[in-house]
Amino acid sequence: MKQIRLVILIGMSGSGKDTIKDYLIKDGYKELELFTTRPKRFDNESGYDFISYEEYIEKMKNGIVLESREYQIKTTGETWYYGTYIPDMSQVNDDDKYVVVSTIDSAKVIKEILGKESSKNDVIIRFIPLILDLSYHERLKRILNRSNKSNYTKEEILKVLEREQKDDLLLKDTKSLGWYNRILIDPNQSSKQVYENVKYAIDYSFRTLCGHLF
Repeated sequence: MKQIRLVILIGMSGSGKDTIKDYLIKDGYKELELFTTRPKRFDNESGYDFISYEEYIEKMKNGIVLESREYQIKTTGETWYYGTYIPDMSQVNDDDKYVVVSTIDSAKVIKEILGKESSKNDVIIRFIPLILDLSYHERLKRILNRSNKSNYTKEEILKVLEREQKDDLLLKDTKSLGWYNRILIDPNQSSKQVYENVKYAIDYSFRTLCGHLF
């Protein structure tokens, strides 16, 4: 039976999820493919499969969407959809390592659906949910700094802050997630130092899940 690990990175906007994900990918992790119906913020933006609402509906009908969530944007009246595609479990290799950026709500769905999909293909998935915890003040500084380096507008920053309200409540209710690790981020550390802490937590968690700590 094949065994793989899936690191689920959870955190509010500005907590560094994408940066940690990029480090993991450089270390050999594969990313579960994400999609969104929102428009690109700039021409070369990556990280998502940018699709139309019609394409989203078609993919839902075809059963290839693992989880999805919608965001009502009060400032513009728009509705954007974000989500993750179902990976082909028949194509995974033993000891493969995967990473996905998620929310607590979506992480629970990912664990449930992939747990069922993996059992059909004789695959054991070691789920490692990690919550990246950075203070609101530091996250806001990052978001504002991000707006100065890209095409972010004041309206888009407001959209981010709208989502923060729901995410903040969910991050305080982690019992329903089951086992997880919370990483307290020191804003004085470099991204590389934060990643070393995250990597240690992942390795320790994986050894714990496999039943051997030493």
